[in-house]
Amino acid sequence: MNPISIDSLKIRIPLRRVEITNPTLLGNVVVQEIDQETGEYLDSKFKQRAVKFAEPDGCIGYELKALIYREQTLKGADDFLTLLVSSKTLESQYFSGITATTLPTLLAKLNSLDIGAISMEHLLEAKVSDIDFKRDWVALKDEMHSELKHWEPDFKPSQKKGIFLEYKNSKKIHMLRANDRHSSSHIGRPFFKVYSKQMELEINSPDFAKAHLSPDDYKNLYRFEFTVKNKRAFLENYGLNVFTLQDALNLTQEELKQIELASVSKNFTFHARELAMKNDISINVGICLSLIEKFRPDGYSFLDIYDAITGHMPSKTKRRWWSNFEEACNILATDKPDIVSKEEAEGISELLEFRSHYRSL
Repeated sequence: MNPISIDSLKIRIPLRRVEITNPTLLGNVVVQEIDQETGEYLDSKFKQRAVKFAEPDGCIGYELKALIYREQTLKGADDFLTLLVSSKTLESQYFSGITATTLPTLLAKLNSLDIGAISMEHLLEAKVSDIDFKRDWVALKDEMHSELKHWEPDFKPSQKKGIFLEYKNSKKIHMLRANDRHSSSHIGRPFFKVYSKQMELEINSPDFAKAHLSPDDYKNLYRFEFTVKNKRAFLENYGLNVFTLQDALNLTQEELKQIELASVSKNFTFHARELAMKNDISINVGICLSLIEKFRPDGYSFLDIYDAITGHMPSKTKRRWWSNFEEACNILATDKPDIVSKEEAEGISELLEFRSHYRSL
């Protein structure tokens, strides 16, 4: 699995710190109240009023949106340049996400557009909200389909609006989504989704993929994407003070992992999976070989077989079985590729890591 990084976010820079050059932006100031507790706009009109920068502006296969807000607070009014920025702005560095390393690329792109002159200092000091974080990994679709289907019975029920689980598997989409991104409770039940990034790029963003990526960059790629809505959600859910872009970039991988796993644990209570096979098993690669060879042709997924072997074992023993199972798959990929292909064998490690990472809460 790759590191966690920012996929998209909304940033706000005081207008007094930016030399705006776009007359459309300057003539389209929206007066808006701001929630001092969350740092977000009340009744935001961003989507309807934002100025879009797209292909004619050099944004091939994606959009960047900008708007000037006049924030109304008890202390008075202040104008802010508000930008909705995604990691697609990084173009060929898309999969790296928005990080301290890729920030110069992001800044250069912003300054190449007809927005205004933005400095690195002012970008880092920008207020942030609506942050989508992401983690990518490689897995085969059939295996992920089997795994995500097993998540459905463990979703915590709720009567609240926006709290739900949706699973889709078709030629057009392959995704598990917990809650509605806009209306769910980002304090009690955070939003997240798991989906095929390969399918999303091929279906929803083919122009972007063709212009900036190689098909090998996203072959069999899956993404776990989770949202932290605002500074209140950071503080109340995770005890973190995150208000500026610098704060967000300073989050450690361990802190991000805790946020990531909390987005799952607040929505799911995982139970031991019902085993499809009942066998007395001794610990050796030979047992893995025989079981994979026996049940794989019958349509059992690799994780079904792995669970049947390790279902009643303690966690430390399961971890040792991980390498046994991988070794068995590699042997079969060489000796009996009709049962386990080389591609499947190479993906087993990532798949088991996904299982261990998200279900061991």
